[in-house]
Amino acid sequence: MQIGCLVLNATGSAFPAAAALELEERGIESMWVPEHSHLPLEHVAYPGGGDVPPITGMLREPLVSLAAAAAVTSEIVLGTGVCLALQHDLLGLASSVATLAEAASSAGARPRVVLGVAAGWNAAELADHRPDVAFGQRYAALGERIAALRAAWQQPEHGFDGRWDRFAPCRRAPLIAPHQLPVAVGATGPVGMQLAAEVADVWCPVDVALTGATGQIDVAGGIERFREMVAGAGRDDGGPSITLFVWGRPTAARLDSYEALGVERVVLRSPTNEPAGLDDLRRQLDAWGDVLAGRQR
Repeated sequence: MQIGCLVLNATGSAFPAAAALELEERGIESMWVPEHSHLPLEHVAYPGGGDVPPITGMLREPLVSLAAAAAVTSEIVLGTGVCLALQHDLLGLASSVATLAEAASSAGARPRVVLGVAAGWNAAELADHRPDVAFGQRYAALGERIAALRAAWQQPEHGFDGRWDRFAPCRRAPLIAPHQLPVAVGATGPVGMQLAAEVADVWCPVDVALTGATGQIDVAGGIERFREMVAGAGRDDGGPSITLFVWGRPTAARLDSYEALGVERVVLRSPTNEPAGLDDLRRQLDAWGDVLAGRQR
């Protein structure tokens, strides 16, 4: 099982290039950065409970950040954890992500970019970008956005005509083969999980958001439900691999249990919602030493 790290990438935190280089030197398989373009002052429910952490409105742009990281590293996988894909211009996002993937992977090298996407939980944030997408329809719009991105990457001189996304036949570059740019879908509710089961290359939920009927955390049950959805989707490629974002303190027993469930990658994150400098990152990696021992790339 591979080990990744989510860095919050906020103003005042370690710059992504320095963070990625530190993680790569420590044998961490992947670095992930989140996205929120802004934090509207309108109150919304926070999925983690309580108030929305102020750091949510302090995040750097993820694709620019990962491009900086790609320039100074050669092995570490770079992922968005996650990109709020509906909030971007379609063709601009397609070009930016494909350019990042091309720059990060030298000829013949394994893919180094994973585009993690989600529909988002902040209705006000989505509305500021996309007044045409009703919050209740965001998963349908995200499914169409994934299809439109893949068309832009893989179908030269073709167009796309959907409900929310469309473009006329045109020349575009760079083009990216499917295996060179996996798309991960982050979702834990039934609608989002069904979308991931049908179209994702990777499913990337947060572990503590996978709950059973009583509301208790049930990672094994969530993975079982997801695999049933994949089987029902009739895919002939075996379905998505599973990357699990781990919230809270990781323990060896916890990671062992996830590996036994067939999870291919776990992504650890700092327990704090405050900006973390490079020395803070180093201390956190040191604190995880016993858990990481023998698990690094």
